[in-house]
Amino acid sequence: GLSAGTDYNTDDIDIYGLLGIKKKKNDKARKYDFIVPFRSKSEGKKLFVQCQFYAGDSGSVSHKVVDQTDASRKQTLKFYPNAVFVEYLDGAGYFSSLNGDLKKMLAKKTTKAFI
Repeated sequence: GLSAGTDYNTDDIDIYGLLGIKKKKNDKARKYDFIVPFRSKSEGKKLFVQCQFYAGDSGSVSHKVVDQTDASRKQTLKFYPNAVFVEYLDGAGYFSSLNGDLKKMLAKKTTKAFI
């Protein structure tokens, strides 16, 4: 019963592109993996989900994700003040190798929940 591109997004979404805002040279933001509802509801709460999995790559990737999350959420909240942010994280990989970054992601005031 859900329509692709209307009720849910089929590609990662850059908040700047979604809002039609030109990104400044130094603007960094994570893309959203899921926005529900996507375009079918203009008011009220929307669920913004960002996913991150640890695959044995450099920890600097994770540090960038932590920084970019704040920028994405700040911009998103300007236009969607009722936004709900959820992190979908590879808990085992993060816990064993990037524990500090895992704690930062889950401790953010804007993180409502995690999977």
